[in-house]
Amino acid sequence: MSNRGYYSSSKGKHYIAIKEGMPGFQTLFVMFHELGHYLMHAPGGLSEAKFSGKQGDTREEREADAFAYCALLPLDLLSNLTPQELVEVEGYPAWFLMRRLAVYDRYGI
Repeated sequence: MSNRGYYSSSKGKHYIAIKEGMPGFQTLFVMFHELGHYLMHAPGGLSEAKFSGKQGDTREEREADAFAYCALLPLDLLSNLTPQELVEVEGYPAWFLMRRLAVYDRYGI
Protein backbone atom coordinates (compact mmCIF):
# COMPACT_ATOMS: atom_id res chain seq x y z
CA MET A 1 0.00 0.00 0.00
CA SER A 2 1.53 3.32 -1.02
CA ASN A 3 -0.61 5.40 1.36
CA ARG A 4 -0.13 5.36 5.11
CA GLY A 5 -3.81 4.60 5.52
CA TYR A 6 -7.26 5.34 4.28
CA TYR A 7 -10.90 5.45 5.28
CA SER A 8 -13.52 4.38 2.77
CA SER A 9 -17.14 3.45 2.61
CA SER A 10 -19.00 1.40 0.09
CA LYS A 11 -22.58 0.14 0.08
CA GLY A 12 -23.17 1.31 3.62
CA LYS A 13 -20.08 -0.36 5.08
CA HIS A 14 -17.09 1.54 6.45
CA TYR A 15 -13.44 0.49 6.22
CA ILE A 16 -10.15 1.73 7.62
CA ALA A 17 -6.89 0.30 6.28
CA ILE A 18 -3.49 1.02 7.79
CA LYS A 19 -0.13 0.38 6.09
CA GLU A 20 1.96 -2.30 7.74
CA GLY A 21 5.52 -1.68 8.88
CA MET A 22 5.25 1.93 10.04
CA PRO A 23 6.77 2.87 13.41
CA GLY A 24 4.35 2.36 16.32
CA PHE A 25 3.57 6.01 17.01
CA GLN A 26 3.01 6.79 13.34
CA THR A 27 0.66 3.80 13.11
CA LEU A 28 -1.35 5.12 16.06
CA PHE A 29 -1.50 8.58 14.55
CA VAL A 30 -2.72 7.28 11.18
CA MET A 31 -5.31 5.06 12.90
CA PHE A 32 -6.75 7.99 14.85
CA HIS A 33 -6.57 10.24 11.77
CA GLU A 34 -8.65 7.77 9.76
CA LEU A 35 -11.04 7.26 12.69
CA GLY A 36 -11.47 11.04 12.69
CA HIS A 37 -12.55 10.88 9.05
CA TYR A 38 -15.06 8.17 9.92
CA LEU A 39 -16.52 10.12 12.85
CA MET A 40 -16.57 13.55 11.21
CA HIS A 41 -16.67 12.98 7.45
CA ALA A 42 -18.60 9.78 6.82
CA PRO A 43 -20.30 10.14 3.44
CA GLY A 44 -24.07 9.91 3.27
CA GLY A 45 -24.40 6.62 1.40
CA LEU A 46 -21.90 7.42 -1.35
CA SER A 47 -18.81 5.37 -2.09
CA GLU A 48 -15.83 7.44 -1.08
CA ALA A 49 -12.26 7.07 0.18
CA LYS A 50 -9.99 9.34 2.24
CA PHE A 51 -6.26 8.62 1.90
CA SER A 52 -3.86 9.65 4.66
CA GLY A 53 -1.34 12.23 3.47
CA LYS A 54 -2.67 12.36 -0.11
CA GLN A 55 -5.56 14.82 0.08
CA GLY A 56 -3.49 17.97 0.55
CA ASP A 57 -4.20 20.72 3.04
CA THR A 58 -7.98 20.56 3.10
CA ARG A 59 -10.32 21.36 5.96
CA GLU A 60 -11.20 17.67 6.32
CA GLU A 61 -7.52 16.70 6.55
CA ARG A 62 -6.83 19.40 9.17
CA GLU A 63 -9.84 18.20 11.19
CA ALA A 64 -8.75 14.55 11.01
CA ASP A 65 -5.22 15.56 12.05
CA ALA A 66 -6.57 17.63 14.96
CA PHE A 67 -8.67 14.65 16.09
CA ALA A 68 -5.60 12.40 16.05
CA TYR A 69 -3.41 14.90 17.92
CA CYS A 70 -6.06 15.37 20.61
CA ALA A 71 -6.79 11.65 20.92
CA LEU A 72 -3.12 10.80 21.39
CA LEU A 73 -2.37 13.70 23.74
CA PRO A 74 -5.50 14.81 25.64
CA LEU A 75 -5.74 18.36 26.89
CA ASP A 76 -5.45 17.43 30.58
CA LEU A 77 -2.11 15.70 29.96
CA LEU A 78 -0.94 18.56 27.76
CA SER A 79 -1.89 21.05 30.48
CA ASN A 80 -0.35 19.20 33.42
CA LEU A 81 3.09 18.27 32.07
CA THR A 82 5.87 20.41 30.68
CA PRO A 83 6.96 19.94 27.07
CA GLN A 84 10.21 18.45 28.38
CA GLU A 85 8.29 15.89 30.49
CA LEU A 86 6.05 15.00 27.56
CA VAL A 87 9.05 14.27 25.35
CA GLU A 88 11.56 12.82 27.83
CA VAL A 89 9.29 11.04 30.31
CA GLU A 90 6.12 10.25 28.34
CA GLY A 91 7.96 9.56 25.08
CA TYR A 92 6.06 11.83 22.71
CA PRO A 93 8.07 12.74 19.61
CA ALA A 94 9.04 16.42 19.58
CA TRP A 95 7.51 16.90 16.09
CA PHE A 96 4.21 15.56 17.41
CA LEU A 97 4.25 17.81 20.46
CA MET A 98 4.87 20.90 18.30
CA ARG A 99 1.91 20.05 16.07
CA ARG A 100 -0.29 19.21 19.08
CA LEU A 101 0.52 22.62 20.59
CA ALA A 102 -0.40 24.24 17.26
CA VAL A 103 -3.82 22.55 17.44
CA TYR A 104 -4.25 23.91 20.96
CA ASP A 105 -3.22 27.41 19.88
CA ARG A 106 -5.54 27.37 16.88
CA TYR A 107 -8.64 25.68 18.32
CA GLY A 108 -8.21 25.83 22.10
CA ILE A 109 -8.60 22.07 22.42
